[in-house]
Amino acid sequence: MKIIINGKEAVLKKGSSFEFVAENRIFSGSDEYTLSISFPLIDCPVNKEIFGHLYRKDIDLETVMFECELRDIGFYKVGALAIVEVSQAEIKGQFLEGRSVQNFVNDFDEIYINELDLGGPEESGSLKDISPEWMWRSIDRLQDYVALPWVNNYSGNMQNGVVYDSENDTYKWHQDTEGMSCQPYLLVIAERICEEIGYSYDFEEWRWSKYRHLVVCNTLPFAWGMPFFAKALPHWTVTEFFEQLEAFLSADIDIDHKRRTIKFSFSKQYLRVENQYKIEKLIDNFSAEISTDEDPGYKGSTNVAYAECDHEMWKFYSCDWFLRNNEEMIVRYQTLEMLISMNAGLKQTIVGVRYSDGTNLNKVLYAEDVDTYFILRSVRTIHEGWHDPVSGMYRDLSINILQPINQFGERIVSEDNENREEIGIVPAWIDDTDASNGPCLFLDLTFGEDETGENSIYFRPASMIASGEKEEKSEYFSHLYVGFWDGTSYSKGYLPHPIIDKVTVKEDWTFVQTDYDMRLNRPAPDNFRSYLCDIDPRKKYNFQFLSNEIPNPQSLFYIQGKRYVCEKITATFSENGMSQLLKGTFYRVL
Repeated sequence: MKIIINGKEAVLKKGSSFEFVAENRIFSGSDEYTLSISFPLIDCPVNKEIFGHLYRKDIDLETVMFECELRDIGFYKVGALAIVEVSQAEIKGQFLEGRSVQNFVNDFDEIYINELDLGGPEESGSLKDISPEWMWRSIDRLQDYVALPWVNNYSGNMQNGVVYDSENDTYKWHQDTEGMSCQPYLLVIAERICEEIGYSYDFEEWRWSKYRHLVVCNTLPFAWGMPFFAKALPHWTVTEFFEQLEAFLSADIDIDHKRRTIKFSFSKQYLRVENQYKIEKLIDNFSAEISTDEDPGYKGSTNVAYAECDHEMWKFYSCDWFLRNNEEMIVRYQTLEMLISMNAGLKQTIVGVRYSDGTNLNKVLYAEDVDTYFILRSVRTIHEGWHDPVSGMYRDLSINILQPINQFGERIVSEDNENREEIGIVPAWIDDTDASNGPCLFLDLTFGEDETGENSIYFRPASMIASGEKEEKSEYFSHLYVGFWDGTSYSKGYLPHPIIDKVTVKEDWTFVQTDYDMRLNRPAPDNFRSYLCDIDPRKKYNFQFLSNEIPNPQSLFYIQGKRYVCEKITATFSENGMSQLLKGTFYRVL
């Protein structure tokens, strides 16, 4: 057994041993580490040379790490040795590898993404020289950002406004649009963050997936003169950004601070066929623990929910409570086409008329083929829209749309908020505008506008003075609003907007299905968290087995014909090397 520290072979304390733990990161978020390793200093010039004067009282021990290698027959690990205890007699350290190093080092905890220089749009010249379609090209055409229309909910102003030319089947910039405010691709933002902090990156797996089409919808009005992408991002540290990205995309982001590299991979890669392992030499004795605690830290058992957003559509996006308490209101259909066909008479209803209980006006409609719940929602009223031939009077008509509900509810419907992970990367707000423009991206942005109700967006300094002195804000948005944009306008003639769900029903009750989906509660086969096996978290199995190597704990294990997910494997090392007797903690796959 050899321990190489800063290129020199260290001396292990005579007669001592230590445990090496290989953890499955989908439980703990860690990789491999050891418990305390003791290195003697007395009469050991080799160790004194390696560790220097760490034993002295005047040495700062806040964070001390050394490059470290563990070598044995058939075993080799490279990582870092973190010093945990020092005395004049010996130094104790803990070997860390992979994610364990990443968790220990906090290099990014003081760097905020909205304070970095992440660039902005490069277009110059007047809008008349740039067509809207040119500014809606996707990342597949080497575009880093787009300029989709959006509504500032506070002022009501349309940004990046366009009009549709039906004769030429094209779009033109609206006459009131003086300049563009752009939305960057999420992948581009991640790459630019890496470049700005001086880390190389490998995001190829992301770039070749459909999630490359995710657009960051956070942006600021053109008139504010703040085109830089970072200014519209949340006040998150770089650490928080990558943690949110991991949770949102069910990914593993490995950060190597020594080599200054960042690698992205989807977590489901760790349960591929080649990562299956059969334990052959099982020791007869084992133990099984039955626990009332249903939270072993397994991501597959952890409830995941989007952070609650303060905008008008969120009550429709996430309403588990409503479906849970109103099961009797649900009318089910096999297909969305069948649902639309049998309820087409409710597209328009007469205001003030009480409809019979036999109609579905006040029901929840469910389409099995798209796994989506809908309600009838009135979006506008047409005055004098219906004429009563008997009385001669005109009645108002309500224009109703099929509003999807609870597409973005939490992964596990539960009233328990303790075992829940909230994701701050959330679906963008898409809402109706009017009959001619259709749905559009909305953003709630009130900073710097006159609270007297006057629209002073073009006179921001005067607006800020009129609003009086306030506590300085470091962000315009607390969440990262995202949606998919692949360069396709799925509602030709209406305003183009990001796609947030796999089915979009238009005002005329025709619908479009796409391959894009941000759901947590009803994932598609290749979607969020679908790679995780279902386990019984209350039954923990402890097996001992013989092996010359430590299996990858992220494998799918076969033990006596049954499948298990591993939490961790522990091996014991001494001066003579690794013991063949390994101990593992497992959960049976349901």
